[in-house]
Amino acid sequence: EELIRKMDLVTRTMMKETQQIFDEDNYDSLNERDQDVNRLYFLLYRSILYNLRNPMKALKNFKLSGLDLLRSQFVGFYIEAIADEVRRTARHVHDLKMPAATQKQVQDYLVKMHDYYTVTMKAAYNKDTDLAFKQAELKRSFDKELQALEGEVQKIPGFNRVLNRLLRMTSLIHNLGRILYTMQ
Repeated sequence: EELIRKMDLVTRTMMKETQQIFDEDNYDSLNERDQDVNRLYFLLYRSILYNLRNPMKALKNFKLSGLDLLRSQFVGFYIEAIADEVRRTARHVHDLKMPAATQKQVQDYLVKMHDYYTVTMKAAYNKDTDLAFKQAELKRSFDKELQALEGEVQKIPGFNRVLNRLLRMTSLIHNLGRILYTMQ
């Protein structure tokens, strides 16, 4: 739980920094933070393996069942993957020259992704399946927003990479929420 919270905090910070990628050159900082998330995930993975090999200790010391450990593994996996997509999005956006209107749309979408992720994690911490279901319903509207941006792909070379990263980030956050109501 503590490792997941640390991964979450770093990922949220990365998402906030990505929102300012147009104004600040903070890609190196994002890259370092992503490496921190990767290290935390590897530590989480090793501790889960240890606890799966010693289920009585996990149950006695942490009150964690095998299902709890599996759920933690999936949550950690998705947080790490989201952090990777945030970094990749920042890398591709950092290199592009795009019109101010498109830049504003991408920036607004990044703000929405931060909020989507934050509320999804709130549902995870509170084990709130109703909130997770409500979050899952938002994915369609996010997909429509990205489809509206697809017209810019022809006008801005390399914009398709940004769009693909945003689409993948949206799917990963959605899948993170799905864990809550599929693994009870």
